[in-house]
Amino acid sequence: MIEDENQVSWNALAKIYLDKFGGENQYNEWIQSFCSKISASQPKILDLGCGPGINAKKILEYCPDAQLTGIDFAPSMVETAREHVPDAYFQVGDIRNIPRHLQLFDGIFASFSIPYINADDAEKMILECRTRLKRGGVFFLSFIESDENHSKKVSNSAGLPMTLHYYDAEWIKSILTDLSFDIIDSFQHFEPSYGNDSSRLCAFISRT
Repeated sequence: MIEDENQVSWNALAKIYLDKFGGENQYNEWIQSFCSKISASQPKILDLGCGPGINAKKILEYCPDAQLTGIDFAPSMVETAREHVPDAYFQVGDIRNIPRHLQLFDGIFASFSIPYINADDAEKMILECRTRLKRGGVFFLSFIESDENHSKKVSNSAGLPMTLHYYDAEWIKSILTDLSFDIIDSFQHFEPSYGNDSSRLCAFISRT
């Protein structure tokens, strides 16, 4: 499983995170773009690292006919997501090892999942997503771009420690390209609150 320290930290954060980020924000444009790229009429969508269901709720606003599944490694996040988005299915799971009983998906949405795993695990997760997407499936991946050497211990909103990993955008692109993804949209947003002047929030939307 993912680092125990991060799991404990996220377990304590579910309600705080929902209250803080549950409203309108700049990521809604990213979610809308992801949903617009999915052509299936009743798409199966996986929210990978779903947290308390904030993104899942938005995805269902833009794709109301979607069959949405969310997984997260923190049980309290899954419990909160079930309460917040009763029309979706949520379960505890490892983002690097999508449960086998879940079928192939038309879209996989991984919003800021990889900042909380190391580079080897991030590459493993992207490969796992590639194997679980249908032909023509759409993959959303967002991350914090900076020098990997800047990765560090931080305190979350509950005052608990967690490890935050940064990634080089060109490295992410090379992995997507090697796995035969076509990058069809990208986003950047500067966010100084992450404690590093050179950090940017980035997202790629790719198609198989």
